[in-house]
Amino acid sequence: QEFEDLKAKGNQYVQKGQYQEAARCYSTCIALFPNQVACYTNRALCYLKLNKTSDAETDCDKALSLQADNPKALYRRALARKMCHKYKLSLQDLIELLKLEPKNTAAQKEMDAVKQLYKEELEKLKKKATAEQESKVRKRMKIEEVDDEDEDEKPRSKISEKLKGQNKSRSGKQPQQSPGSRSKTNNADKKQSRAQKTPVQGQPVAPPVAPRLMKTTPYEFCQAWNSLKSCQGIQPYADILRQISPADLPSGKTTVNVLVQVKCER
Repeated sequence: QEFEDLKAKGNQYVQKGQYQEAARCYSTCIALFPNQVACYTNRALCYLKLNKTSDAETDCDKALSLQADNPKALYRRALARKMCHKYKLSLQDLIELLKLEPKNTAAQKEMDAVKQLYKEELEKLKKKATAEQESKVRKRMKIEEVDDEDEDEKPRSKISEKLKGQNKSRSGKQPQQSPGSRSKTNNADKKQSRAQKTPVQGQPVAPPVAPRLMKTTPYEFCQAWNSLKSCQGIQPYADILRQISPADLPSGKTTVNVLVQVKCER
């Protein structure tokens, strides 16, 4: 009697929309008689209204384990699975229900809705898979491009290193001089040239050489003759006289001075 009273009380709560209180009544009924299928299906309805979809599916599973062809258990489990986005499983329950009740319009309407949801889900999954595949292809292409750039960079770096090595070897052979070192080098060169011109004591002095006359004019003769004033000895003078015939010697005082100078040198 207590079981029947609780069950009736639970049904009244359902009619009033008081699903939480109704679920408590059905839970007490299940505790009293755990093999009563109606208590599980009724409580599953309350759980669906309270958005407790997992609990509703569990109650339907229990009811179907007790009665495999129970229409309410199949229908309410299909609803619970649809709410959990288990569209394929929901369709399976609805197909089984329509086999039992082909004229069940609610089940047919629900199956059409679930089919549409399942189709949309498949399209989303397809687009997602395509996008992921394209992303992988783009990443692979980027990696290949980076690898190609690295391969192109290696010969360039080798050429650069080779050029650097050549520059270093050249700089080692021909070191650049700073302005200070250049001036020092120039001074050393000047000193060396002066040293070459200035005879060192103890070394024999090279005899003076008479200039060669390009033209046998009086002016050329006098210029060459006067360039030997600092010379000692008459050999350079004699060399100049050999380059000109007596007839071409300049006449006048210049000739007398020349001959006197040669005579004195002797």
